[in-house]
Amino acid sequence: MYWIVINKILAIMHITIGFAVLSKIFDLTKMKIEYIEKLPLQNKSLKFDINPWQFLLQNEMLFAIGILLAFSGILILWRKKLGWIFGYSSWILTILVLIPITLYSITDVTVTTIGSENLINIYSGIGLFLSVIFVITLSLQPIRILNRIDTKSWFFSFGMVLLIYYLLPLILKAGFHAMHA
Repeated sequence: MYWIVINKILAIMHITIGFAVLSKIFDLTKMKIEYIEKLPLQNKSLKFDINPWQFLLQNEMLFAIGILLAFSGILILWRKKLGWIFGYSSWILTILVLIPITLYSITDVTVTTIGSENLINIYSGIGLFLSVIFVITLSLQPIRILNRIDTKSWFFSFGMVLLIYYLLPLILKAGFHAMHA
């Protein structure tokens, strides 16, 4: 009973964080488009062909993580094994994204960070810590038993991580080059 409640809380947290990530990506995309639309007003000779998808998918890894988290939460609530797989994969991807950001902010002593850059450093460390907590929680035996996780689930999850982390950027770049050729 206790682990069922924890599993539901995890699902709700996945949905909330997933939609928060997607919302932030849409806000950043909107801000970029508004900024670029204002540039021709300042300099009459500038003309831009704005493709919202191109800006949206510049954050392809965060976009994938947001979608995986949102879907994983829904599937975990429905007691589907794929929910655990998506959730575990998304937290591993989050760790892979945040490790370089956090390490760079710790090791780069030559740059003084003020304002939003300092917040990025702080949030990347907090995000990395929370991501590790989620991975550990999802790895606990009662949660794995509740979600019917077997060896195939682990391989599928790590396979998804490899595909998304290494192939997604290549596929999107090839797609954009094909559209603009």
